Amino acid sequence: GLFARIAEAAGLDPNEQTVNSLHSQGLDRLGKGVVVEALSDDGVIEGIALPEAPNLAIGVQWHAEFRVEKHAFNRALFHHFGEAAKARAIARLTRARVA
Repeated sequence: GLFARIAEAAGLDPNEQTVNSLHSQGLDRLGKGVVVEALSDDGVIEGIALPEAPNLAIGVQWHAEFRVEKHAFNRALFHHFGEAAKARAIARLTRARVA
């Protein structure tokens, strides 16, 4: 999935990452088009994505912002988010100039 591709692009293990997951709630059911991207060892859904969305649409159950400078996968996740935002902004500017 998407999270595996992000991990691979960052030179990380695409199948397993350690995250700071501390929660007492979790997803029970997924909405239409939502796919599971990450599961904890106890089966809690830790990450989701909407692959058919026109732009990047992901969610995580952990605090990806916590100590991001020391966590390679979280840095890669934020980098991917930044690149997606930049690509969307460029596409919007290009459409506005054509119109």
